[in-house]
Amino acid sequence: MAIKITTVNVRLNTSTAWHAPTTAQTNYIKTNYGDTGKRTEVSANGESGLTKTKVVTFADTTAKSQWDADSTIDDFVEERRTYNFANKITFNQTIENI
Repeated sequence: MAIKITTVNVRLNTSTAWHAPTTAQTNYIKTNYGDTGKRTEVSANGESGLTKTKVVTFADTTAKSQWDADSTIDDFVEERRTYNFANKITFNQTIENI
């Protein structure tokens, strides 16, 4: 069963940039999760406003567990959390089986 994760980020003003992964991070995710079919980004919108919504689907619970256990991904996630906290960007995440 696939797993869909919807993340809604909110920033205080548009002069605060959204966190963006580095090219190396993007390439790592593409190679290890995108190209293998483990993870697909369904949509991302609202990047110019105060709210940004991103929907990501993992192929199944095994793919999501691999993502969760990946120490490189942990480093990326911690970097994003630190940036968002420092810039007062909040988030709400919902996870559903589809």
